[in-house]
Amino acid sequence: LGLRYARFMGEDFDLMEIAKLAAKYDYVNLFSYNKLELPNFRVREQKTPIIDLSQNLENIFSKFRRDTKSGIKKSEAVRGLTFAVPDNNLEESYKLYERIKSKDGVNPDIKRDFKNCIFFNAYLDGRMIVSASFYGNGVTMRSKHIVSLRKDMGSQNKIAAWATRCLLWDVCKYAKTRGYRNFDLGGVDFNDPAKKGILDF
Repeated sequence: LGLRYARFMGEDFDLMEIAKLAAKYDYVNLFSYNKLELPNFRVREQKTPIIDLSQNLENIFSKFRRDTKSGIKKSEAVRGLTFAVPDNNLEESYKLYERIKSKDGVNPDIKRDFKNCIFFNAYLDGRMIVSASFYGNGVTMRSKHIVSLRKDMGSQNKIAAWATRCLLWDVCKYAKTRGYRNFDLGGVDFNDPAKKGILDF
């Protein structure tokens, strides 16, 4: 529709700067980790699982669920399974995302919404089977979307599940080595049984 759109993430936002953004853009989306009371903004509160990256990697890994740790280790032994960390393959990443969302009956986000995302992808024998997108502000790395071909892989569906866990662990390591303090797994419904896996990661 030609609307000017911007997305920002942080812990504190200056009201003067927000006013300038509101004047510049038609639609502004702010992700704040502190509660905000902003005029002319609609506010939605949502819980989100966050991994504290200030810990050492051994401590982070030790707190993962048993099947998460097991899946990560199993993924390392799968022949033909490779990981692109990160991956600039925006075209194929978006095609997989669009395909999975459409198949699930969900309207996919437009392609340009992924413009500044970082992609982490898993390939089995050269075919992309998992794609995970993230964006960050230097302090927090936040998950945008994670999609996989798990439902289409029949007896190999466990490989996609293991690969997804391994990619999330790779994101932890990638973000930590670049000075990020938090890894936000993305807002989820804590009462939705379908989200139990990501909550217990």
